[in-house]
Amino acid sequence: MRLFLAIDLPDPLTAKLESIQSVLSGGRRVPPENFHLTVLFLGDDISMETARQLDMELRARPLPRADIVVSGIGHFGHDTPRIIWAGVAKSQALVTIHDKCRSAARRAGCETSKRRFVPHVTLARYTPSDLTGRVDLSSMLVRHGGMSCPVFTAEELWLYRSHIGRSGASHEPLASYDLT
Repeated sequence: MRLFLAIDLPDPLTAKLESIQSVLSGGRRVPPENFHLTVLFLGDDISMETARQLDMELRARPLPRADIVVSGIGHFGHDTPRIIWAGVAKSQALVTIHDKCRSAARRAGCETSKRRFVPHVTLARYTPSDLTGRVDLSSMLVRHGGMSCPVFTAEELWLYRSHIGRSGASHEPLASYDLT
């Protein structure tokens, strides 16, 4: 199973990001119902037993609430954007949630990525041959580079299973965890 841990976004924030996303002309837009803040990607081949163990680990240790601040536009990919995203401020509470989730995942048997945690909300994906990514990023930076959204408090973390299909991904919620 392809699994990840994420924080869902409130409806007003989703609506604002969808309006910002409307500037895009190329690439593959993420459907607004799939907007989320990934706390930890767990992998593509997670067994049901490992998922159960992870669930027990996450339920055994409290995770803090976090104030989430979405602001700015950025991208992954050096010269050619592969992903355009809305930035999320890296607060101590958010880092704590990430670190505790990573520790729980390791105890459950998941080999987590060693990549640096860069909190963001993915808005669109581009292939290397899609040159509109540069134009889209430039347009978004001019129009929305300094955007900021009202702070919201994350009170719940979700374990999702991602199903990849021809038209993109769909996310199936498997479990939720209160942030206290």
